[in-house]
Amino acid sequence: MMTKAAFLLFRDNQGAKQLLFVRAKGREFYIFPGGKQEEGETIDEALQRELQEELGVQATEVKKLGLVSGQTPDGRDIEMHLYSGVLQGDPHPQAEIEEISWMDQEEVEKKKDLMTPMTLDHVLPFLAAQNIW
Repeated sequence: MMTKAAFLLFRDNQGAKQLLFVRAKGREFYIFPGGKQEEGETIDEALQRELQEELGVQATEVKKLGLVSGQTPDGRDIEMHLYSGVLQGDPHPQAEIEEISWMDQEEVEKKKDLMTPMTLDHVLPFLAAQNIW
């Protein structure tokens, strides 16, 4: 099973609560910043490493929101640790990231064909059940 850390960053945009998504170069799906845990590192270390690699920032006040399990678009089992916190600086696409996009729930619904099954079937229902988004 693949283990991944995902950072859920929210902002208010004129009364609409938006969530930050990223899209990797050469990929069609929007995902959350974060990534796979590598051998020898903790999931918290993986989160910070991936935020630096993908967005050029570090996070503070990090808190774990929960854990969801599901499958990647290609059918592999995945366990996703969900975190929130505060980014130090403004996120900018780095290395493998093509685009960052802030979306409210209406925008996510319009782009659901560009969202992973993990996001649609597990993360968004988790956020709704916890009254987070």
